[in-house]
Amino acid sequence: MQKVAKQNALPLLIPLQKDMRKSFIDQIQDHDLVEILSLPLPSYMKKKDAQVCLDYLHCQLTYTRDDIIAHMREVLQFLELYPNYSVYLDYHVNLRLRIQVKEQGQALVIRTKAPAVIFDIRHMALSTAIWQELEQIEYSIPISSREDVKSRIRDDIRALS
Repeated sequence: MQKVAKQNALPLLIPLQKDMRKSFIDQIQDHDLVEILSLPLPSYMKKKDAQVCLDYLHCQLTYTRDDIIAHMREVLQFLELYPNYSVYLDYHVNLRLRIQVKEQGQALVIRTKAPAVIFDIRHMALSTAIWQELEQIEYSIPISSREDVKSRIRDDIRALS
């Protein structure tokens, strides 16, 4: 994300990204975390000058094939280092919401498509309801072994390279 922020002349995102990365690593060291990665199809990203445009907090960011490869390599690294981190790969969902919930009372619901909106929910009953809904989604995700997921990511990296 730092490279993407620099490429898009958004220096204010760099400290935010550093804080988010530290928080993410702290989380996966001690707590289970399932991440749904919605990836573009390799056939699209193989096209010359292919880019994915991201709306992120009112910023239009572009994500190139090289950025996606770097991101996927980092995901592989996290899967190797942190047993609490799990990944579900999806090539069809185009999520416009990012939802983060802590089990004990806070939920962030972020609309990533412009106009971006962030809801910081600290009401215990509401954040617990969101947590329970996300648990149900997690339970409905087809479980692939860590080795299968890593193999699929490596295959995608090879397809994009």
